[in-house]
Amino acid sequence: MGISLTLTITRTDSSTNHLSHSTQLLVWPEKSPEEVIVVTITPDYPGSRHTGLVSGLKKFNWYFGSTLCFTTPGDGPRSSPILLQTHEDTPGPVRHLSFTAILDTSLRVSWAEPEDKNGIITGYVLWWEVPGVESGRVERTLSNSTLQHQLTGLTSTTLYTLQVAALTTAGRGVVTPSTISTGVPPELPGSPSNLVISNISPRTATLRFRPGSDGKTGISQWIVEGQVVKDDRKEDIWTVVYQKDNQPDADSVEIPDLSPFTKYRFRMRQANIVGSSNISAPSRLIQTLQDAPDSHPSNLTLLSATQTSLRFNWKVLKHTQEQIHTFP
Repeated sequence: MGISLTLTITRTDSSTNHLSHSTQLLVWPEKSPEEVIVVTITPDYPGSRHTGLVSGLKKFNWYFGSTLCFTTPGDGPRSSPILLQTHEDTPGPVRHLSFTAILDTSLRVSWAEPEDKNGIITGYVLWWEVPGVESGRVERTLSNSTLQHQLTGLTSTTLYTLQVAALTTAGRGVVTPSTISTGVPPELPGSPSNLVISNISPRTATLRFRPGSDGKTGISQWIVEGQVVKDDRKEDIWTVVYQKDNQPDADSVEIPDLSPFTKYRFRMRQANIVGSSNISAPSRLIQTLQDAPDSHPSNLTLLSATQTSLRFNWKVLKHTQEQIHTFP
């Protein structure tokens, strides 16, 4: 890619100080003035209008251009720079083409915009087909803000060829191809097992587990339920205390927001696109550690007073932490 500049040189002694002179054409990126490209142009008299070509420039980029004349004694002053732009061209290949959520009849394809845009990206074209079956080819033209697409209506356990290319007003860019096989029909996942509680603190605990089968697709969510067991052995109902999303390979979770000095047991289940597994067997009973009180006693009341003493009464805190007693 190059910029062609037409230069006008006036042959007067006052401007050149010597009839035998040459001209330099200088071009540099708009934001990198130190990266100057110099092209020397030998005069072709008697003409006073000359053309210089600078090549090796980046496509669809802004540059400054200037000229100067020089003779044996040295260089003359530079002309005032002018701002120039190389022409738009077709873009380079998209980057990071990848596939996720691969199921039996659908999958998601994602990509990043080209490193070499060579212009303004106006959109993307995506097409896929089963190799050798041209009648089954499907093509989609997508907006320039779309960097992923959900393919549906596919055939299970089938190899597909897929291609993506970016678009500018100059046309379609370099095609990025790939192949991908659809999966087998998914099913409900199995239940987690072997729940082990560790790293118990006043308000958190770590739950380690053995994941159940994934149901032939990725696990999308881990769901932890907790149950509070009171001192009189009465058990509260099971409630969801934590959910962890989009980490299909997890084998532990940290359960936050627990109450200090409280007895808990936990159980869990895992979910995929089909649904949720059965619940696991419960963990052993654990007790979170003591912690400083969250609030102060309430209803502080003066009961009596003498010349040298005061007698108070107050309401104790609820038994959510270590029991606090009232002393007369």
